[in-house]
Amino acid sequence: MSAAVILAITVDYSLFLSTRFLDEATKMRVNIGDRQATDDEKFEVVSRTTTLTAHNILVSGGTIAVSLAGIAILPAGFIRTIGLVFSVGAVVAMIISLTFVPAVLLVFYNFFSAPRNITWANFLLLKTSFWKRVQKCRGKESKDEAAPLINSDQNEGLSSSPTVRVNPQDLSLSSPTDNVMRTQCNSQLEVSTVNTGRPISQHVDFKSPTDVDEVDPSKLNPAAKAAFLQEALIEQNNSMWFKAGTVSVRHPYLVILVVMIFGSPFFYFATTIRTDFVIANEVPRDAPHVKVLTELQNQVGGGNAFPFGAVLIGNKPGDILTDAFFNRTYEFMLQIQDRCNQPLDTALTYAYIDGVGPITADFAKLLLESTWIPGADAYQYLYNKSVDRSNMAGVIQFTPTFDPFGKQAYAYLNSFQEVIDEFRAKYPETFSFIGVTGSSAGSWQIMVTVLAKFPMQIGITFAVIFVLIAGTFRSVFIPVRMIVTVAYTVAFAYGAGCIVFQHQWTWKVWPAMEGVDAYSWTCPIFSFSLLCALALDYDIFLLTRVLEMKTLGFTDEAAVQKAVHKTGRIISFAGVIMAVAFGALMFASVVLLNQYAFTAFIAVLVDTFIVRTFLVPALMSVIPQIVWWPRKFENANRGVDDMDY
Repeated sequence: MSAAVILAITVDYSLFLSTRFLDEATKMRVNIGDRQATDDEKFEVVSRTTTLTAHNILVSGGTIAVSLAGIAILPAGFIRTIGLVFSVGAVVAMIISLTFVPAVLLVFYNFFSAPRNITWANFLLLKTSFWKRVQKCRGKESKDEAAPLINSDQNEGLSSSPTVRVNPQDLSLSSPTDNVMRTQCNSQLEVSTVNTGRPISQHVDFKSPTDVDEVDPSKLNPAAKAAFLQEALIEQNNSMWFKAGTVSVRHPYLVILVVMIFGSPFFYFATTIRTDFVIANEVPRDAPHVKVLTELQNQVGGGNAFPFGAVLIGNKPGDILTDAFFNRTYEFMLQIQDRCNQPLDTALTYAYIDGVGPITADFAKLLLESTWIPGADAYQYLYNKSVDRSNMAGVIQFTPTFDPFGKQAYAYLNSFQEVIDEFRAKYPETFSFIGVTGSSAGSWQIMVTVLAKFPMQIGITFAVIFVLIAGTFRSVFIPVRMIVTVAYTVAFAYGAGCIVFQHQWTWKVWPAMEGVDAYSWTCPIFSFSLLCALALDYDIFLLTRVLEMKTLGFTDEAAVQKAVHKTGRIISFAGVIMAVAFGALMFASVVLLNQYAFTAFIAVLVDTFIVRTFLVPALMSVIPQIVWWPRKFENANRGVDDMDY
């Protein structure tokens, strides 16, 4: 489980670094032309890549590490260990991404910055005669490298001329853009100027945002720059991510309403979440331990093999051999019988003899000293096994009529604990302590204690997130908005889990879930912090890109639209990878891991394709004037069609 978390985070950060590296390498190729980059230039590219992504990764990684560390505040040693492993893993992933990955990019610079000149169509035709003809065509174009950028007869009066003739070889665009152009067999392309408003070339197809968005237009001559910016604008406007961001920005209330309506059924089911502590759900189905438990329950009987016990301790030695202690022990047994449906004849105790009934302390002393009363030796054996030598502490053994590791044990032990709490409050002069023991009682006690602290974990996690995000982005609204979107993702994922795990209709669809009708209690504990971390991860990457656009002078609407466009593809790709990493655990042989994987799988997909794509841009556009308050941006008046940046 921890390996999947660390792998997913590391892959995410590596993807963001690699994408930015390709952007910077493309810019460098534009600047230096066809020659190879020098060592200093390679170092400059990698250094700039690391500098531009370091803030994003540090903020995201730090927030994730803190969120996952929230598990460590829960009062259970093994849970603390898992929380610390998760948190340290996030820090390690962050360190690797900022040290090892840049080093690899620098050492293998030529490999990772190689022109991406093979599209899917070309890849499929790689070994065909057609591909050979394309390669031949590419070889022919090298003879025409001296072709002028602009025809001499049109070099004058560019601004008024409706068209210019541009040689794709000389747009000063290094690969991958020039590789797309070169496949046109060096034919001259007729492009429209920016003033005409007509599409550039019907022959040139920029395949990705990297191909056009990240090339520095300032390095091009006026004609090439005009063509480049117009083609970049066309590519932006045709992007599905840009269109999604535009819809969210221009119709925020409608988008929020639709998204909330879509999630409302899942929110409802999330309120019905149930947990249990069925031991078999937390270990592999074919584990030897499970087989032993199954055989014992089948052959001996679950209750006989694994009975429960109540420990009653007096205030001083000798307290047990008093009438008050005996009478209240019997009263305790009657309450257990009524509240837990536990028959008296299934209990073994010093204060009650089956077939005789409750006994007094004096009669117990007589039995302990007697050698002639029938059954005295049996009572002596029972007393010596259930009472300590100081006669201060005793144990009552209860044999349940059900599987002590099954679902009924949860309700049974809850009622048992209620009786204990009442007696400790009612008879403090008789009992200094009353507790429950048994094979599954320990797991139940850990579960109850941890779940009691779970709301505190939620509150602390959200509080820390608020402080970190508010301090990082210097805004009050941003962390509030983030908590809303995180809560949406978490509630949606838990609601989907309740639909799958708490209803029998899924047993036929997913046979491994047969007999499961609740979450294993550790799943919400572990998954909550993880889901918060995952929801924050992509949100922070999107938000930092919005902030970048704002600092470049774009309006609130344009900044959000461009940020969604620029991050859409890479975040979606990273989200799919993370979903696959967690989804693989759904095929594990442990029900706990199946539930954990399904919950994380749904959360990643919802956060990637609903929250980040629609809900976040819409919430950022409801009241744009206060989104960054009290932070201010000067001259934020650039529109969404402005591509010169």
